[in-house]
Amino acid sequence: MSTFLLPKSLCHEMDQAIRKFWWTGSTEKDRYLALANWNSLCTPLEDGDLNFKKFEDMNLALVAKLAWKLANGEESLWTRVFYTKYWENGINSFWNPESPKSLSFGARSILASRNLIRKESCFLIANGRSINMWHAPWIPWLEWDQFRAAFNPMIVPNSTLVSSLFNEDREWDFQQSATWMVPSVASSLNLIPMLPNNHDDKLIWKDATSGEFSTRVAYKSIIKGRRAEKDPIWGKIWKLKISERVCAICDEQEDSVVHLFCHCPLAKSLWLASPWGVRSEELNFNSSLQFTKWLLEPTPLMQHGNFEVEEFRKFGVSLCFILWSVRNQAFHEHVQPSFFITFNRIKSLVAELNSVLTTPQDTSIGQSSLHVRQGVLQGEFVVFVDAACKDLRSVAGIIVTKANFEVVEAFSVQLQAALPVEAEAWALLHAVHRCLSQGWHNVTFAVDCQLLVRGIKARKTPDWRVAGVFARILDALDRIPPALVIWIPRTGNEKAHKLAKWSFNSYHFGFFNAEELAPLVAI
Repeated sequence: MSTFLLPKSLCHEMDQAIRKFWWTGSTEKDRYLALANWNSLCTPLEDGDLNFKKFEDMNLALVAKLAWKLANGEESLWTRVFYTKYWENGINSFWNPESPKSLSFGARSILASRNLIRKESCFLIANGRSINMWHAPWIPWLEWDQFRAAFNPMIVPNSTLVSSLFNEDREWDFQQSATWMVPSVASSLNLIPMLPNNHDDKLIWKDATSGEFSTRVAYKSIIKGRRAEKDPIWGKIWKLKISERVCAICDEQEDSVVHLFCHCPLAKSLWLASPWGVRSEELNFNSSLQFTKWLLEPTPLMQHGNFEVEEFRKFGVSLCFILWSVRNQAFHEHVQPSFFITFNRIKSLVAELNSVLTTPQDTSIGQSSLHVRQGVLQGEFVVFVDAACKDLRSVAGIIVTKANFEVVEAFSVQLQAALPVEAEAWALLHAVHRCLSQGWHNVTFAVDCQLLVRGIKARKTPDWRVAGVFARILDALDRIPPALVIWIPRTGNEKAHKLAKWSFNSYHFGFFNAEELAPLVAI
């Protein structure tokens, strides 16, 4: 199935056998009652159906994997043999509309998926020297039929490359474009996102967020025409984990509030290790309300004064918060908690609460919410980066501080970005370029976009629509080897977020010093 296209009649027979077995439990009955249409059952779980797969669709998706290697110009033994055997001078002519003569059954099967690849793929342009202007898709927002209709019908298609539409400065030559294409398309070419010139043209699969081809995304592209509008309720229903209410941590007792926070072996160890050495197994509460009252008003500690009571409350609240998080992780991800890791997380949360409740507000950045993360935010400079994005408008807020969070400078920039992740990427690129221009190399960039940070660490674009700016970020970071890009939660990046939001609403952009910044981020 992954090498040849099977005859449609054979695929239909195999579908019929599965369909018959599903409704009757046997393949021998000739007559049976089907309670639902087979097409509806062959749609994904998130659409409310059973995710059966038609053999014809799956066969095409599997064979398309081979065709994708040809389309990408992959250099392997079998592709070189294919080029030499079927195309003139051994040159890859995958995108040409004419099929070579005397194709074998296997080669014919592979090239039969070209229509699928033309419809669902697109080239990201770097220099345009490997993209056939007429026959390879390179305008992201046009469907294949629209793309073919975008060319001047008076000109005979040929092997012209996209690079011929650029001038010497690698900008679109609109006079040349207007000759080849209809005016509405020629005038909008400047909207195409471009990769840096030192990169290669890249073929991506439009339905995949990362742009990477896989059999799975190819199959979804094949069936998307018969899928109904997606309703998120179905995904939630299929992901429900229905089981007995047993504690996910100890797998012994009932999963209740009192057991989790008092009687679970992990909870008992944590309470005993606290500064008060509480033996929680001796605590008996009839309800979670009684436990809450005891936590907030610990009678034995009342005589020691408010300070002791407040410290106990902070520890108790932190313990409950971390235990609940640990319980959910054990239940959903089947990860058994460690006492030492859990206890250290509790102590860290207590320290953060103390920092928030005791540190006064001043013009230094992030001392209240980021004190506990000083071990993470290392470097001579820490740069906080965020972006505000709404209604096709975007603004970056960037705050540069020293390692002790003393503000060095802050600035905001208006961006050309439509997607939130694209806005975050452009904001980070501005921050990196600023550090390069100032000669700041020992830098930590703090970003609250996990998708972007994960992509940078893996050096893989998180979304093909931001591939151009993402490639520029990697190129710029390569020029600052000591630099780090880390993720911090929104609460730790609040100042940069407020600066971006204020600039977005006020249409005021530029540089700010610490005194000018303080009232803006206090809004």
